[in-house]
Formats: sequence, structure tokens, C-alpha cells
Amino acid sequence: MGGDSAVARDCFPKTTHWCYVLLVVAVAAAVTPAFSLALPPPLRKNDCCGFHPRRQRTAQTRTTRMQRQMLKRDAETPSLVRRKRRLVWHRNRDLRFHDHPFYGGGDRGVPTTSVFVFDEPAPVAGKGGAIGSDPFVPTRPSTCLPGDWGTVPNLGPHGMRVLLESVEDLRRQSFLPKRPQGQSQSQPQPEQPLVVRRGPTVPVLMGLLEELVTLDESNESSECEYEYEVCWNEEPGWHELELSGAVRDAILDRYGKGGCEPSSYGGKTHKRKQVVVTLRTALSCTLYHPDDLPGAGSWTPMSKKEKRRLENQRKRQKQLLRRGGGGKDPPGSLPSEGLPGAAKAPRTTGPHDLVDLSVERWSGMPRIMGDFRRIARERAGVRACDSHSSDALGAARDAVLHGADTDARVRSGDAATKEPPEAAGGGIDPGPMPTLESLLEPLLLYVGDGEDYDHGKKPILGLPPAVIREACYNSIRIHQKNRGESPAGRGSPAEAGVANTTTTMIGGETAALKHLSDFCNHHLHRAERSLACVDDHQSSHLGQYLAFGCLSPRTVVGVADAAIAKRRQAQGGNDGGEPHPGSGETRKNHNKNNDSDNASRVRGHNARENDGTWLVSHMTMRDFFLYTCLASGKKFYRLEGIPISQKQAAAMEWKPFFPEPQTRTPTPHGHKRGSTPLPPSPTRSGKEPSEALDLWRAWATGTTGLPLVDAGMRELLATGYTSNRVRQNAASVLAKDLALDWRAGAEWFQFLLADHCVAANWGNWLYFSGVGPDPKQRHFCTVSQALKYDPSGAYVRKWLPSLRDPPEREEGREGVREGVRHPDFHLRPWDFDGSWPTPIVDPDSQYTWRELERLKTTGRLTE
Repeated sequence: MGGDSAVARDCFPKTTHWCYVLLVVAVAAAVTPAFSLALPPPLRKNDCCGFHPRRQRTAQTRTTRMQRQMLKRDAETPSLVRRKRRLVWHRNRDLRFHDHPFYGGGDRGVPTTSVFVFDEPAPVAGKGGAIGSDPFVPTRPSTCLPGDWGTVPNLGPHGMRVLLESVEDLRRQSFLPKRPQGQSQSQPQPEQPLVVRRGPTVPVLMGLLEELVTLDESNESSECEYEYEVCWNEEPGWHELELSGAVRDAILDRYGKGGCEPSSYGGKTHKRKQVVVTLRTALSCTLYHPDDLPGAGSWTPMSKKEKRRLENQRKRQKQLLRRGGGGKDPPGSLPSEGLPGAAKAPRTTGPHDLVDLSVERWSGMPRIMGDFRRIARERAGVRACDSHSSDALGAARDAVLHGADTDARVRSGDAATKEPPEAAGGGIDPGPMPTLESLLEPLLLYVGDGEDYDHGKKPILGLPPAVIREACYNSIRIHQKNRGESPAGRGSPAEAGVANTTTTMIGGETAALKHLSDFCNHHLHRAERSLACVDDHQSSHLGQYLAFGCLSPRTVVGVADAAIAKRRQAQGGNDGGEPHPGSGETRKNHNKNNDSDNASRVRGHNARENDGTWLVSHMTMRDFFLYTCLASGKKFYRLEGIPISQKQAAAMEWKPFFPEPQTRTPTPHGHKRGSTPLPPSPTRSGKEPSEALDLWRAWATGTTGLPLVDAGMRELLATGYTSNRVRQNAASVLAKDLALDWRAGAEWFQFLLADHCVAANWGNWLYFSGVGPDPKQRHFCTVSQALKYDPSGAYVRKWLPSLRDPPEREEGREGVREGVRHPDFHLRPWDFDGSWPTPIVDPDSQYTWRELERLKTTGRLTE
């Protein structure tokens, strides 16, 4: 013990010494900052001792100097207030407010001005056959014969009708009174009514943006620094992408350097502060988000290990959604940022947020539909609808799940006034809404009232003016019927059919949501979409709503999936939590993709019922054509197409419409900005056309002698719609039997279709003409097809009055009356009625081998 105490006494002074040292250091550290304020600045490199060389300056010293400079500048200049405003340019494929990329999420607090422009080319005197007082040339060179034919720039009469009705509905919704703060809107809306303009798109948008800038400057009492965001949705198609590029270039050329030019308002010239304009684009017409699809060169199927890992990630993500999402997302849908583990494509960097739709972006994309759908389902999946703009979708889904009436919950636009009030408070004038007659007037002036075109005008697709006028008058008559007005104007042979058909539906988002809910709730599981006549809800009739963006594909998938889950639960199946085919998860029976007509039949108490997944499957098929259009570029519009088998495509011979060949390769989709189309050949006006031109006119006007094809073409001319089965048969006859340029058929469908979409229309024509992304060579035998899909002849008799029963007493028609009663009369009337026109193709080529043998053996086709 004594030894230990001595050691302790010897250590104590040393311990006390170190305590004093630590205390002095602590006091010095506390006092140093206070003294440092009074110290002179540190010595520079050239001062004595070199105490603070330049290379040892800290970031804090440099930041302090910059702050002093900024404070000095702010003291000399008045304070700036930064404002932000968004201009949303609605185009033909995004005419909706729900599930829209620019009306949800963090975008709701930004003042938004929405605009739609009825695009019309600027008048150019002396070009394109313009004569007299035509306001502008309503045509552009045809893709197949640019030197001889013209065609409509984008939409024909029936498509223009649906477009106008959709824009009218969008404006009515934008004029709905806003709910008090704290109450949710039934749908997201812009801050002011939809602005409608008519004219060349680029100058109109530039003028509107300048008007917004000037208006904001005139309303501000203090100096402001403005920031504008111009947003629009991209659309697949050559002309559509060119227009988007022209708008982008014009805005960047004008505002790319800050836009500091003087502005005039109130009769005075004011010095303008810097105007910052950023661009933002999206692609919302597809089911799969483009950012979720694989990047260039990475389109490879998943291995089993990758599938298991991704499936586990998705299950965990869905569990989190169910816990925190309150069950608002449709069953099987995925978060708005896409799938966990999905292959993300890079976005553009910089101040602008532009989606990359270049041909290089889609390098390596599968060229066969089945491969694309499988890889997209595995690696991308379907995002959930925007949670901030899904109230209307929720109303439609609730109607499916609970059988509620959607008239009061979805059709909110019916209570709005038809005519918008004047702009209040000196704001942007919404502008007048054009009438359908005024939109079609330039086309009617172009074709005139005679039997032929005026000298110097190119015929529209080589067809007589009377055919073009008939399509216009039919469109006006349907529009008047949809508005509740008494139809006026010239009659049509198919007027009775127009009055009785259910395919001439009104356009717009309001009607689209109601129709989607009604179809999925009552008709989805009983639809027989392969029939020739689909009037009685045998098809979804969603084509026009998808083509004009009144519905997003994700909305269709969400509502359809809710209906499928409800039915399975009612039948005692699973609890409805099984994902839809687009969600990326594998189902035992989904590998068949429900492509076959009978793949989803339920053989039980009702053989006509199906499981309803065909509707979701068709959304993925549609995506294939949309992305193929983007990936193909100019090749999408070539005569040789984008064939899988180059050998088969090279073996196809196309009949020329005129004897001499073209001297220059036509540009894709009709024309290219800045290019010069082929001039009309001076020798062709006096040269007789080839036989192909007569065959083309017979096919286009429905006088081929083949009942199924003629009925379909006349229905198209009268209503702008015909079933998918009939479209396939008509395309097969033109491309495979007549061997005429398939692009002429695509352009004629573009003119007639009310649900025209560039990618879907041209993609299907490629597909069924043998020069598209289809490894098979498909040929449709129209008589056998009619026997299978129109066995009673109800469809062809509806549109071909000559197939109906003739009067009981008609001289010289006794044998015909007997033939009409024959069960095969509507299939092969040329064998019973001598006055029936002889088919322009060999009738025997329109039978399958089985039907032809039965006809030779028994003398009849029906059993």
C-alpha cells in the first residue's frame, strides 16, 4: 500500500499540469473567433513569410467574396420577382385532362394556359393547284403518286368531325366552375378556358406565347423575371414529328438567348427583362412509357433468374402500394415512376426536358409483334395512372365495380355552356370555336361542284370529286345528329344505314369515359369482335377515343382490369389481385396473348363469353405499331416497307397507275418540309391511265363485285368506321389480289377513317400487305370470310340494297327472286343475278380450298 501511495503522489503533479494545458487550449479556441474579427486580412503570396499563399485559400473565403459582390449588386438594382407560367399545346392525340402528363402532380400549382390549334398551312399563291379565292391549299402531295395526286394533310371529313367534337368537349370542361378550396375537382383543369386558334401552327403558337409574355409584363407593377414552360405531347408520324421539330426550333431561335428585345403595350415601348423559356415534351398515347422501355441495343428477353428477382421486387412494391395507397391504384398497376428493376432509357439533359423519339433511340427493337410484347411486358410493365388526375378514372372504375350510373359522375361537361364567355380581366381571348362546315369548306371549294377538277388541280387520290363531296356531306350530317340538330344538306344512298348504326359515336373525353365504363361493365365479356358487323357492342369502339387521346391506354387497362377482377370474384375465382397482362407479371394462360379469335372462350353455360383480357392485349398490339413507326422513320412509308423476309417482299410486283415510272423517289408521308415535290408530268394529262387506275377506283368506291369488300367501303364512306375484320379483307384484296400500291389504300383509309391514327393505320397496312413486320404472308378469301363472320348476310344487306329482297312484282326478275331466296345469294350473287357486276378478281380465289370443294360437290356453300 505504501508503494502505491508514493506512485500516486509522484503522478499527481503531472496530471495537474496536463489539465491546465487542456484548459488553456479550450479557452483559446473559444476566444479566437472573436479576436479574428479584428485581425488584419491574411498575408498574400508575395508578403513577408508567405503566411497565406493563393493555393491554400479555402472555399469559404471565395464564397464570402461572391456573397459580398451579390449583395452590392442587389443594393444597386431593384428586387426581382420570378414568375412561372405553363403553356400546354394540345395536339390531335391528347385531347383530355385525366391522366395527362401536364395536369397532375407538382404541375397543379403553376398557372396554366391550354391551347389547341386547328392546323392550316399558310396560303401560298400559285402552288399546289391553288386558283381563284381558295383560302389555302387543303391538300399535300400523295405518298404513292406525289406528282399526280393530292391527299389531305392529316385528317379527312370524318376524322375532322371527331376532332372538332373532342375539342368542343375539352373547352366545355375548361369552363366548368372551380370547386372551393379543399374540395377535389372531378378532373384536373387549366387555370383559364381552353384557347382555340385556327391557322399555321408555328406562327400561332409563337404569337400566343408573345401575347402571354406581353400580358404578364403589363399586369406587373414591379420588375419581374419571367420563366415560361411550353409543353406538348409528341405524336408518332412523319408529319407530326416534323411539326413538333418546327415548333421547337422556332421557340429556341426566338427565346434561346433570353428574349431581351423591347416589347410594346399600352402604346409605349418598354425594356423587357430576361424571358426564360424551357421546353417539355412527353409521349402519352402509348401504354408503355418510353422511358421504361429498354434502351438502344438492350432489347433482350429476361433470364429465369432475372424474372424471379424482378418478380420479388414487384411484389414488395405492390405491398407498399396497398399499404400506403389506400387501394386507389387499379389492380396490377404499377407506380408512376415505372417498375423496379426496369431498364430505363436516358432522358435529355439541360434546361429542357425532351423525350427522345429518334430512330437511333429504338435501335434493336424487335421487329416481330410477339417478341416486342414479351420483352416490354417483362422489362417495362404499365405505370399507374397519375394519382392527381385519376378522379374521373376512379368514377369509371367504381361504376364497373359497383354498377353505378356514370352520367352524373363522369359526364360533367353536359352542364357547361356551349358558347364560352368573353375573356375577363384583359386575359387571353379564348377565341371562337369553328364549325365543321367552316373546317371542310376549303376541301369542298377545292373539289368544286362539277364532275371533274378544275384545270391545274391534282385529284385527291385519283378519285372523282363526287366521292369527296359525299364523304364531307355524310360527316356534316352525323355531326348535326350528334348535336341534336335536324340533318340538312344533300342526301346519301347510305343515309338509312347512318341513322341506324351505333358506330357514329360523339367524340370527346366526357363521352369516352362514359362509353368505356358502360362497355366494360356490360359488354366486355360477351363481345365477339371478329364479326363483320359489330354494331351491337360486339367491339369496344374505343378506336376514335384512343386515336384522339380522349382516353389514355392506361385508363383503358385500369377500367378493363377492374371489370375482369370483378367478374372473377363473382365466379368464385381469385380475389381480383392478379395483375393484368401489361403489368409485367406472368400468368399461366397469358403466353397465348389471346390473339386467337377463340383463345379466351369460356366453354360452359355460355359459349359466347370470354375472359375480357383481349382488350388489354389489344392495347399492347397498338403499342407495337406506335413504336414501330418511331423506330422505322422514313422506311415506314416506302413501297417496299419494312419486311421481315426481304426475299418475299422483293418478289412482289406492284401494278403502276400510269405507264411511265416516277422520276424521283417520293418523300415519306407525302412531303418533307423544305423539299420540292414532283411536278405534274405534262405528258400524263393526255395519256390514258392504265387498267390499275380503274381497279383502284372500283375498290375505293365499293364497286368490286365482292359483297363483303363493297359493304365495308361504303360503310367507311358513310360513317368513317368499319370493323377490323372488314378492314383486313379490304386490304388483302387491294394488295394481294389486285397488286396495287398499298400506300394508296393507307391514304384512302386516312381520308375516310374517323379513328385514324398514323401509326396504327399505316402499320396495319404494312402488316397485311406482306411488306411489314409479319413473318407470314396473309391472304383473306373474302367469300369464305363472309361465310364465317357474316353467315346470315345481315351486314352486307345493310350496306348493299341490291342484295335485299326485290319487289314481289317486277317484270323480268322472277329468276332473280328465286336466287335471292337461295342461302348463298349474299355470298356469291354473281351466280344468281345476271345484273350483278362481275367481280374484278377471279371469284375462285376468294374461296378457301375446303369451301371451293364443297361448292363443286354440293353446289352450295352453306350447310
